[in-house]
Amino acid sequence: MENSKSGGWADVLSKKYMVRHARKPKAHTRAWNAVKIGISICEKGSKWTVDCNSSLSFWNDKWLNIGTIRSLIEGPLNQGESEVCIKEVTMDTGIAHQQSLSGSKQTALHSLKKSFSDDLVVWIKKNALDSSKVHGKNYEWCTFFLLGLWNLWLQRNRMAFKQQPPNPNLVRVVEMQTRELLYCVLEPNTGKDRHLKQVQWLKPSAGWHKLNTDGSVVSTIRLSGCGGLLRDCTGQWVVGFAKSINASSSIAAELWALKEGLGLCLDRGISAVEIELDATAAISLVSSNVNTNGDLSGLVDDCKELLLCLPQVKLSHCFRKANFCADVLAKLGSTSADLSLVFVPPLPVILQPLYDDMMGVCRSRLCTTGASASVS
Repeated sequence: MENSKSGGWADVLSKKYMVRHARKPKAHTRAWNAVKIGISICEKGSKWTVDCNSSLSFWNDKWLNIGTIRSLIEGPLNQGESEVCIKEVTMDTGIAHQQSLSGSKQTALHSLKKSFSDDLVVWIKKNALDSSKVHGKNYEWCTFFLLGLWNLWLQRNRMAFKQQPPNPNLVRVVEMQTRELLYCVLEPNTGKDRHLKQVQWLKPSAGWHKLNTDGSVVSTIRLSGCGGLLRDCTGQWVVGFAKSINASSSIAAELWALKEGLGLCLDRGISAVEIELDATAAISLVSSNVNTNGDLSGLVDDCKELLLCLPQVKLSHCFRKANFCADVLAKLGSTSADLSLVFVPPLPVILQPLYDDMMGVCRSRLCTTGASASVS
């Protein structure tokens, strides 16, 4: 886009940012800066999609995830081999002609040929037993592969029998399941000191209010919601909310809840507020000085701006058991596709957990050794 003179996005961006062949001063937005930074990443991750009749260079063009084949070979090629095209070394089945390659190069292509020639059962078995680590990750390929097949099967059934659209975040879902299996099942005690802890909601300091928020995503019915409540230093209810939202992930729901709760604080003229939520990832995003790109950037920026509007604020993590009231309201928000309520008197469903919090009732929580993150 940056080097192209015309066509497509080049026209759009040049008309937006270029005047008389010169850039407008301060015309670079965060989005464009992110695009420029991502060019090198895109180039590393892109490749050609080829078939058996492709005229791309077999050795020098990037048509595999691992880069060019030439970069994997040490020493010179035989005379004439550098001009070989993909179609010259493949048959209709996609299997490489060994006669077209020198002996030292045949070994490098062994795994490539096997992936083309294996039948379905052998291919599944080979991947299911591959215990090598996924590049840049801490889990094994076989675990990710098997969970991926299972999720593809579930998605296929939902599309076939329930007419549900495919999940665009399926890869992310599989990766989260893989990590959960790794930490909770395969390595439940590795480097972890687990113990039973009594947790409770704590009243804020004198002169302060406390805001608890939570998000809820029900993937089975494709509904999500957020909820929260504001209490004074004696633990008395001030105001609460429950709202249905369009969030594709739990972290997005947590950020939505925080945003709504901060808006309530500003509407009520609260000057000093302690904020608790049970999502460390959300706390890290809104407390970081680094700009966030991607789907969550809008929510993160809104939360940061609202936090700056409050004179005194403390943001901290709490266990879910200590965030029970907010959890009840968040689940209420996810029960309907069109719900947006602000409660001045508390709802009957929240009265008992609200009373338990005020009386300092403890709840048991199995947790690992470590302090909760907090920022002021």
